[in-house]
Amino acid sequence: MMTIQGKFPSNLPLWERIVRVVAGVTLGLLCYDIAEAWLRWPVLGVAGAAVFTGLTGFCPTCAVIGRRFPFLR
Repeated sequence: MMTIQGKFPSNLPLWERIVRVVAGVTLGLLCYDIAEAWLRWPVLGVAGAAVFTGLTGFCPTCAVIGRRFPFLR
């Protein structure tokens, strides 16, 4: 059985993973105060992406631009 850790190596430090999850959940909860429905869905998408990358520890954008942390190797 292949885990997500084996397929996508972690490229985020722990402190950034925690910040992403907290920020994503906060943004998702604040999204309910947005009156314009057309703006609610993109904001929820960004919040979901932040939570997903925080939980998995893998950020595709960081991988594409080559962002590396020496202590994660």
